Amino acid sequence: KDDDALSPKGAFTLELWLKPKADMAEAKQVFLVDKKYFHYAKDLPQANTDYALYLQGRGNGSYLMTATLGFGKDSVWASSKPVTLETDRWYHLAYSYDGAGVSRFYLDGVYVGKAVHDGRGAITPGSNGLVIGDRVGSSHGGCAGFIDQVRLCDGVLPWAGGDLDVG
Repeated sequence: KDDDALSPKGAFTLELWLKPKADMAEAKQVFLVDKKYFHYAKDLPQANTDYALYLQGRGNGSYLMTATLGFGKDSVWASSKPVTLETDRWYHLAYSYDGAGVSRFYLDGVYVGKAVHDGRGAITPGSNGLVIGDRVGSSHGGCAGFIDQVRLCDGVLPWAGGDLDVG
């Protein structure tokens, strides 16, 4: 259920372990963590709060790690470079937001992309509960894989905040 501690007040890092099943390889969207519900643009106050982390399928086990953040009046989206996830193998996925407009993505500790949204600050807290492996209010958009050790931390963890953005 909803708790103030699940809506970061500034910078945060969200990380988890994922082991894809065979069915995941052709999925269009794979929801990992959702506290936002609306993963698309919508001009409603409740559509522009909190955060979600999901994979956008590109076919054949290729994905974009994608985060959406709500800022009250609107939302932004950030995506990684394409990543490939093999079936039946564990991967560490991480997303960090610096509380000032910069999103970074990591796969197994390797930097895989960033997005910058100038003029942004902390996300706007919402009232949805935190859902792992599916969408808030799901219509069966779940994750065809195993998710383990989900962690939400205040701040950008030291390994996820370097200024070395290659590529």
